[in-house]
Amino acid sequence: MQLPLFIVSTPAPRKRHHRYRRTAGTGFERLESRELLAVDLRMIEAIVPPSLQQGQLAEVSFTIDNAGDESAIFPGTAIYLSQDDVVDANDVILLNSPGGGESPSINPGEPITIDKAVSLAGQTPGLYNLIFVVNSDLSQVDEDTSNNSLVIPFELLPSEANLTPTSFVAPDFVNAGETVSVSFHIDNVGFSAITEPWTNVVYLSSDEFLDENDRYLGGNFSVNGVGAGEGYDGT
Repeated sequence: MQLPLFIVSTPAPRKRHHRYRRTAGTGFERLESRELLAVDLRMIEAIVPPSLQQGQLAEVSFTIDNAGDESAIFPGTAIYLSQDDVVDANDVILLNSPGGGESPSINPGEPITIDKAVSLAGQTPGLYNLIFVVNSDLSQVDEDTSNNSLVIPFELLPSEANLTPTSFVAPDFVNAGETVSVSFHIDNVGFSAITEPWTNVVYLSSDEFLDENDRYLGGNFSVNGVGAGEGYDGT
């Protein structure tokens, strides 16, 4: 007669960690013990600017650690752009790094901080959350997943042009009544093109601030547009 064969898998017992302190003399006193998980990956901090512009690269950083008692290969990490605090199919994946690529391992008690630049191009202005997730690829057996993510709110602003003088050339000195020539360069360091006409003007000042005491020397119109990241010269 054939008998049925049952194979039962049971999880390995969790380790208990005991803490001690020295007493008078050479003795030790055992304090309370606590249960440790073999691997317990956590997303413990994330830093995001409170506001960003469309098209801008978001410079963010996040810190993960392992609160368990065993080392693990480096886990997958991800960043989602979301309008709520839950990762779902409606979210935009800004970063998806598989495990093993950043570092050979993540050891207990050794937090790791990662800096990333993620693109927000093509997103509609508004209020959003960035959701940072560790072990996003489920490459690790992590018994506590409640601490694997952090939600950070921020505001996405419309992109704007930003005309900024980046160089100015003029004589070191001139005599009263003389005519001088000056030249300058302007860059659009914003994230949007400018198409409406604008005026470039030059003032004579005794200090570095523009106020009512300064003297207007001249100016000209710029009628051609300038794209984001582009510049132009003027005289």
